[in-house]
Amino acid sequence: MLIRIFILLLFPLLFWSDGIVFNKQIRTTTPPQYKAAILPQTLSSDTLQTLRLMFGGDIMSQLLQIEAAKIGENTYDYTPCFQYVKPIFETADLAIANLECTLPGKPPYTGYPDFKSPEQLAKALKINGLDILVTSNNHSLDSGLEGLNNTISTLRREGFMQTGTFTDMNHKKLLYPLIIYKKGFKIALLNYTLHTNGNKTPQPAMVNRLETEQMKHDIIEARKMKPDVIITFLHWGEEYHLDENANQRELARLLHVW
Repeated sequence: MLIRIFILLLFPLLFWSDGIVFNKQIRTTTPPQYKAAILPQTLSSDTLQTLRLMFGGDIMSQLLQIEAAKIGENTYDYTPCFQYVKPIFETADLAIANLECTLPGKPPYTGYPDFKSPEQLAKALKINGLDILVTSNNHSLDSGLEGLNNTISTLRREGFMQTGTFTDMNHKKLLYPLIIYKKGFKIALLNYTLHTNGNKTPQPAMVNRLETEQMKHDIIEARKMKPDVIITFLHWGEEYHLDENANQRELARLLHVW
């Protein structure tokens, strides 16, 4: 039975959950090439596999945080900011978060209302235990086309899996839905945002939006890939409100129907 989980990201800075654990039986009918790539060779035919997922967000860097991280000319160190959550993230098999800022690769670096952060933020996130970052949110376009592209390339360079924003249509076709293999599990990860603060997406880049027909199409395509679970990150709702609104409830219902 396919499981779908919908993650609500509404909060500033960083939060984390206790994690979600999936279990399944791994049998010897798994294709040999898949088994060799993913599964330990010592598994018996009915070994119970467990996968622990942890979710965090929203990761942002205000101006005071940028100044506090500065240790030299155009040099920043965010590592101490996450030292207390590192042991928590490291308990997970996969730690996933929403990166709600851009990494333009050059100053000026700014906080609200346009979040433009040093690339060293990504390095600190990787060092402190995060594995996957979603980037479709209302601040995806805070530093325009160049910032969107550099954010993607920086995250890839630091070893992250990333989804939600794309350099062009070919990039999206190649890597979306994002398929993740871990401990014998196959996960499809989707990511969408309600808006981008009025900024239009510059061509040829793409930012996933909360467009119901496109989302339905993506879920259908994800199901064709036969994942064990589909996880959908939705950046939605009313800012600074902790309760969902009627539109969110209806969209959540549709997602379960699809």
